[in-house]
Amino acid sequence: MCIRDRYMGETAKEILEYKHPKVQSFEKFVMSAYEVPAIKKAIDDLKPENVLIYGLEAHACVLQTTLDLLEAGYNVHALVDGISSFDRVNRAAAIVRMMNSGAIVSTTETALLDMMYDSKNPNFKVNLGIAKGKLKIEDPLTDLL
Repeated sequence: MCIRDRYMGETAKEILEYKHPKVQSFEKFVMSAYEVPAIKKAIDDLKPENVLIYGLEAHACVLQTTLDLLEAGYNVHALVDGISSFDRVNRAAAIVRMMNSGAIVSTTETALLDMMYDSKNPNFKVNLGIAKGKLKIEDPLTDLL
C-alpha cells in the first residue's frame, strides 16, 4: 500500500516507479497512518505477518505508525535505509525508539531476503531486484551512534 501525506507533498516519483498496479493508494492527514480508518481496515483485512515501514518524517509519521502497528500486534520492520528526516538527530532518536518498542530494525534488502527464505522462491529475483534498486540514505544510523 502507498500512503501519501498531503502536508508533506507528493510521493517521490522514484518510489512510485516501483508501485505495483494492484497496490492501493491512500491519503492521510494525521501522524499515524494506522489511525486512518481505510488504511487500518486494509491492513487488518490483509492480516500480514510482517509490515514493512519506511518514509518520513522518522520522528513523526513513521514513528507513530510503527507504535500503533506494534500495539495492534503486528511485526513491524523499520527499514532504516528508507526512513529519513530533515534532522539527523530526530531520525536516530526515532529509530532507537522504534527498536526499543519492539520493531525489527532492518534494511530493505535484508527484510525482503528474510521473507523469501530461499532462492528457489519464485519471487526471489523480483524482490532482490527491488532491493538492489532502492533509494539510499546518505547518513545511516551508524554515523550517529
